[in-house]
Amino acid sequence: MDLHPDLKTFVELLRQIETLLRNDGDPWADRIGQCAEEVGRRDAYGAKRFLGYLGGMGSLNDVVLMRNGRPLQIENDRLHELIQRASELGRRLWNQAQESIERYTLTKSPLGAPNPLSLFKRTLKAAQKFKSSHPSLFVINSIISQLEYLVALQIGMEIDRSRLKDVILGVQAAREIDNLDLKFADLLYQVAEAVERMRATDT
Repeated sequence: MDLHPDLKTFVELLRQIETLLRNDGDPWADRIGQCAEEVGRRDAYGAKRFLGYLGGMGSLNDVVLMRNGRPLQIENDRLHELIQRASELGRRLWNQAQESIERYTLTKSPLGAPNPLSLFKRTLKAAQKFKSSHPSLFVINSIISQLEYLVALQIGMEIDRSRLKDVILGVQAAREIDNLDLKFADLLYQVAEAVERMRATDT
């Protein structure tokens, strides 16, 4: 069966992004290619994974294509235009997938998103468990610290919301966790989306 036109367009956007990155030898190319393959199989997780790569320091948004030490203006403009378009379409597709899930389950909130505090606590517990089996992975300490901050923010023990801009759990999941523990990475992507919504309410 042919892909829905929106899914087809999303895959095409991801492939164009992948091509620009691969031409530059950027390691993000493989990750975007994986997203495109998942979406091409009608797997909504591909859209969710892509959205987790956006926002925060060191994310896909920060990529600058270079040649001979100089940024490629035309290619960079094109790359970030594609990322923006893919972000908008991917978010819409993911929201539609969540709405579809809600028709068959009562475990989601009315907006299709888990309660932030519950999500943050569950992910923090998963992070501590992950650390016990991967004690030498340096990034897990940063992940736990960010999750502890988010929990504290939700329960009122922390009031500095400016630090939300420094939360880069989606990027860390993509770079360090995805190939080790998909379930834990999935939780981190959910947290990254929740943080993005929190940032949006502050603007």
